[in-house]
Amino acid sequence: MQKKPTTQLGRSCIQAVDRHMNTLRRHKQHRTKNSLRDVILGGQDGLVNMLGIALGVVAAGGSNHVLVVTGIAAAITESISMGAVAYTSFGSDRDFYLAEKKREQDHVSSRPEEERLQALRTAFFAPGHDARVWLTGWHREVDEAQFEAGRATPQSEWWSGGNVRLLDLQAELDPFKPRSMMNETRDEFGERADIVVIPDASHALIPEQPTAVVAAIVTWIGKLPKP
Repeated sequence: MQKKPTTQLGRSCIQAVDRHMNTLRRHKQHRTKNSLRDVILGGQDGLVNMLGIALGVVAAGGSNHVLVVTGIAAAITESISMGAVAYTSFGSDRDFYLAEKKREQDHVSSRPEEERLQALRTAFFAPGHDARVWLTGWHREVDEAQFEAGRATPQSEWWSGGNVRLLDLQAELDPFKPRSMMNETRDEFGERADIVVIPDASHALIPEQPTAVVAAIVTWIGKLPKP
């Protein structure tokens, strides 16, 4: 049983875990909501503009030929406009993310080392494990690549993993994945999802139990049907 954090940074980590858990509970129902909303709103906006142009051409006494040509031109213009809006929105999201990330990094870096270690132990490492490996970050280039890939690829295209078998590696003491939620992958994807729990590990997992993680993956691969 871990002690309750006594520092402001440690308490912030606990609050972040709680917020993350609340997000996870809503994630399954809402993960395609934003994309569907954008399609609907974009289509409605385009139809309204097209209708306005069509009514203007008809009121001005334009021929059917003029109406068709005007409609095609408007459709092309609307497509470019919607694409530009989506692109600038993505850029704004990325800039906001990077700015917030830098602000958080600056805040964390300003705290005493022992306070930072306590926060890491509270949120990411099981009792008795050395959290210093994460003290200066953990493969930041991979973090950046994951962010870019996530923003560039709709979640609906990769979330289910097609129809192949899935391996869900879970840490026994992960506060972000409590035992009450351990079967979510199996509930969603059925028998093709295999769940393996790594003992004596928290959210950091790989730096805590690297040998056990590799062994679990190799064992799982060995059980896969041969092509």
